[in-house]
Amino acid sequence: AKADGLAYHRTDSHWNPRGGWFGYEAIARTLKPWFPSWRPLERAQVRFREGDRPGGDLARMIDLRERYHGPEVVADLPQRCARAELNGWVPPKGVNAKAFACPGGKDAGPKVVFAHDSYGLAVMPYLAQSASRLVSTEFGGFDRELIEREAVDFIDATPSRTSSRLVDRPLRTA
Repeated sequence: AKADGLAYHRTDSHWNPRGGWFGYEAIARTLKPWFPSWRPLERAQVRFREGDRPGGDLARMIDLRERYHGPEVVADLPQRCARAELNGWVPPKGVNAKAFACPGGKDAGPKVVFAHDSYGLAVMPYLAQSASRLVSTEFGGFDRELIEREAVDFIDATPSRTSSRLVDRPLRTA
């Protein structure tokens, strides 16, 4: 990964889009055996380009956000995913929830709930591209009602910055 460039922002504690790509690759490797006909997003479909950005959370903490600019990595993806409804689910207070649907219909990939902290924000665009439906819950963890309402194929929970716990499928009950 290091040969491909930085996976994080120089003045921020979070992954940049390149770092998010590495996280996505790990998730895709886990999903592929469960969904053999699924075609995950491939690296050749993503173009990374460099830009400039104000300092991130580390620079902001010392009140130097505007003084310390750093390289911004931007990922150009093959398609734009549309925001979707949360199917009537109301997130608990403090939970930032979003749903995405990309062109391709139900055969495009599994339905995924991605429970994550702020590091997962860099992974989310890639998951949205390759899932038939993605529901992202930032700082929310698992919500039984959401899981049942979405009838998901796969759940990924990223409870901390350095670990990921995957819940095996099937998740639906008769």
